[in-house]
Amino acid sequence: MALKNLIAKVKGFEVPTSISEAKGLIKLKMPWQITGPCSDPEYENAVPNALDYRQFSPASAPVRVYVPSSEPEWVFDIKYFPRDYKRNFKDRKRVVLNKSQLEEARQERKEKEFFFDGGNVFPSSYVIKTEIQEDDKLPGNGYE
Repeated sequence: MALKNLIAKVKGFEVPTSISEAKGLIKLKMPWQITGPCSDPEYENAVPNALDYRQFSPASAPVRVYVPSSEPEWVFDIKYFPRDYKRNFKDRKRVVLNKSQLEEARQERKEKEFFFDGGNVFPSSYVIKTEIQEDDKLPGNGYE
């Protein structure tokens, strides 16, 4: 009896003295008292078993991992090219024009080209100091 009391104090709960108290702790119910989806005879618990979830730990695989290797001549060579070819050209020539040089270039173009009477060949732009012209003599203006 002293041993029972000692175990009860250590575990933090009182030992049941009657059978009904023991059944209350275990929570056994008769089959006709169970309600809900778990009362169906085909009901399976949704929580998987530990061995069903992971049969072995990743560090201790039962089979040695196969690392494929082959001769370089037989491997298909996949090259990944960037899609923006315009930015791939490093030797693109850039010319910086001052406002006065830009006005001279516009005058030269105006003399050479004719649009229509009273029309303007060049769009009106608001140039404060400089303009940068890029060399677009790349294949397809840099988009090929």
